Amino acid sequence: MTKNRVHEITEDPMRLEHDRLTAILEAMIDGVYIVNRRYEIEYVNPVIARQFGPVNGRKCHEYLHDRAKACSWCKNEEVLSFGKPVRSEWHSPKTRRDYATLATPLKNGDGTVSKLEVFHDITDRVNAESALRESEGKYRSLVETMNEGFGIGDEEGRILYANKKLCEMTGYSKEEMIGSPAARLFDEENLKIMREQMEKRRKGIDRPYEVSLTRKDGQSISVIVSPKPVFDNEGRYKGSFAVATDLTDRKRMEEQMKAQQERLFHADKLASLGTLTAGVAHEINNPNNFLGVSASMLERFWNDAVPVLDEYLNERGSFSLGGLPYEEARNDIFKLLAGVRDGAERIKGIVDGLKNFARKDIPGKPALFSMRSALDSAVALLGPQLKKFAPNFSARTDPDLPMVRGNPREIEQVLVNLILNACQALPSPERKVWVDASCPPPAKSIVVKIGDEGAGIDPENLRRIGEPFFTTKQDEGMGMGMGMGMGMGLYISRTIIANHGGTLSFESEPGKGTVATLVLPAAE
Repeated sequence: MTKNRVHEITEDPMRLEHDRLTAILEAMIDGVYIVNRRYEIEYVNPVIARQFGPVNGRKCHEYLHDRAKACSWCKNEEVLSFGKPVRSEWHSPKTRRDYATLATPLKNGDGTVSKLEVFHDITDRVNAESALRESEGKYRSLVETMNEGFGIGDEEGRILYANKKLCEMTGYSKEEMIGSPAARLFDEENLKIMREQMEKRRKGIDRPYEVSLTRKDGQSISVIVSPKPVFDNEGRYKGSFAVATDLTDRKRMEEQMKAQQERLFHADKLASLGTLTAGVAHEINNPNNFLGVSASMLERFWNDAVPVLDEYLNERGSFSLGGLPYEEARNDIFKLLAGVRDGAERIKGIVDGLKNFARKDIPGKPALFSMRSALDSAVALLGPQLKKFAPNFSARTDPDLPMVRGNPREIEQVLVNLILNACQALPSPERKVWVDASCPPPAKSIVVKIGDEGAGIDPENLRRIGEPFFTTKQDEGMGMGMGMGMGMGLYISRTIIANHGGTLSFESEPGKGTVATLVLPAAE
């Protein structure tokens, strides 16, 4: 056999294997290139050629990276000298594509070693991951800035995540929240509710429910929890996430609205009462006037009849009138008639006070009036209440109080309100209410003090006395059957006194009582 024939027989299987490998490399959907120790490219498959162009004798760093020198990150030495495969990911500015690469040593037939590197295009995956990261960032930003608390818990009820709002609501930091049991946020009563709801979540029930959280500082807040259970592909419960909406402000607003509706209803009742008072006063005045006139006439008749009856007594001896001996009836009848007349006068005074108190004053110039008269009218108007609830009431007034310029009806209203408040503060009728009106030197102001021996007012509430809609009457004093206060009386009183150029202040000691001090400028 000739030498050429032997060479052909030996070469053919190697050529066939080479051709087969080349066909495989060129049929691959991934890019493949081979480079030697001198960075010379020995082979690129069509995928590489399509993306990076013809080699044209360029070295790998020139061809792939447009660099004149070998890349500082090149793994040729690591692959060729140590025979170690190297994986990496790389973004090509040239093709604007991302690749996952696998570089591995390739032993040549002559004993040399080259580097074979496979380029797998991962651009879509990288873009998807980037979009996912961006989306996650947006959602995380949304969750962190939302006005509701948001938390994620595992199947055992441990907190895996808490947003900023949830931390603010509970008073705990993120570090304190994450990994801690959610049970720490509930007292015993609400922990029972939470555990019942956790069992419902395990069954896939995700209806919102109301519960109270206990803050780190011990304060309780009401929240609406909207849960969503999480299950794996096999239907096993893996935990849940929930949105917590703070109801504190909403409940406060609802309570304020309810209170305001009650005040408006009460104010409407008072307005109706004012109209009713005028009508009732008119109806009372008619029979009362008749009683007064009749009592006066009967008194005159009796005065005329007494001499005749006395003469009859002297001539005939004792006799009876209405079942009583004349001698007893004679003086009793005088007292009875005087009592009827005085009672009619008192009724007239009370009715006139009610009419004046309910009257809408016509705006005009301020008038001069006597503070002593205003105080007497207020006391007369409150006579029945004082007799029943403050029988130890006392009033002292300087005889030479100067006149005041303003609206006497409004000042009477203030005095009635202050005296009534003092009566309502008493825990029992044995305690005292007193009024002292004076004009201390240099006689430029009139000072009226109205004090009580009631429960007093604590310092925190004392600072708020006079604020609109603030009242403590629902839990203090005897109540007097008046119902709860609207919290407007002292506010209106302060406004009236300020409009008259005066001041209204309060001093109080819990357990000992309160003193209201009204100061008005004396008329010049």
